[in-house]
Amino acid sequence: MNLACDASYRSGFVVLAGRSNVGKSTLLNRLVGHKVAIVTPRPQTTRRRIAGICTDGEAQMIFVDTPGLHEAHRALNQRMLEEARRSLREGDLVVAVVEAAAHLSAEERTFLNELRHLRPPQIVAVNKIDLLRR
Repeated sequence: MNLACDASYRSGFVVLAGRSNVGKSTLLNRLVGHKVAIVTPRPQTTRRRIAGICTDGEAQMIFVDTPGLHEAHRALNQRMLEEARRSLREGDLVVAVVEAAAHLSAEERTFLNELRHLRPPQIVAVNKIDLLRR
């Protein structure tokens, strides 16, 4: 079957975005079912977009892990931020990953407000809920 010509077959890019160390890379690995992104407690480990593909019989989703949003003082950090922001505009869907146990910082609130003005639809994913007290 030629999937490129099948009108019922769907595909798209899902961008995972958020602060550093909120679990974007872990989420990517879980969604794809393979380790494609480095997972470490060290911030700013993801320096470029990392793509993982999940395919089933009716659809193909390309998940894009982005560098974490953070204050950029050096040139490398500024490029990482540019990479993340460019990915936000290019995706078909944006998943904003936030940490449940942390209070929303001013930078995170700014990021969530910026999402409102983007063309692609957005979803907020609350991660690390297991760290909350009952």
